Amino acid sequence: MTRVLAHYDRWAPIIDVNRDWPYRRARQAAIDELQLSAGDTAIDLFCGTGVNFEPLLRGVGPQGQVIGVDGSGAMLRRAEQRIRRQGLDGSRIELHRVDITRDQVRLGEILRGPDRPPKLLISLALSCFADYDRVFGDVYDRMPGGSRVAILEGPYFERRSLACRFVDWIGAADCTRRTWEPLERRLAGYRRIDFPLHFSTLIVASGTKA
Repeated sequence: MTRVLAHYDRWAPIIDVNRDWPYRRARQAAIDELQLSAGDTAIDLFCGTGVNFEPLLRGVGPQGQVIGVDGSGAMLRRAEQRIRRQGLDGSRIELHRVDITRDQVRLGEILRGPDRPPKLLISLALSCFADYDRVFGDVYDRMPGGSRVAILEGPYFERRSLACRFVDWIGAADCTRRTWEPLERRLAGYRRIDFPLHFSTLIVASGTKA
């Protein structure tokens, strides 16, 4: 994980160059799958530069809260800049720097902190972990019952083509990993939505911890 965090520390200044255009529809679908309502707490795990903050704030309403968690200090600094640049209500956004592979106690405190089960979003992150099933399992074990989870993952490639290897290099990931399967095995009401791209697929998966 240290290598991945160092990679994103280096890439943080240019990570938003594509303005999120390949992911917009799928990202909004993942947020819709959270079934946000007024007063909710939305936890943006691996929040990166904060691209999810604005739609999450809209979903939780004036009484709700967004918690951004990331292991990269450089990415969180970009997230702080985004909050100021977009004029978002910083009083309703908490940012936490947590390497979840090393500080699971802190992660558990964040996940169990809200008064009611949180809505948890994980986007474009699980494919960075060779042991993604264990990583999601550790998160799952620390969530209170009733927590709603949605992930956006991809692009997913069925084979390691040249395009796949290029995307892997950019994201310090392995885009052939079947990162939706840990949710499928664990969550009640599991649902998956595919968004086809050229030679690959963006995948939104969701469900609830019983």
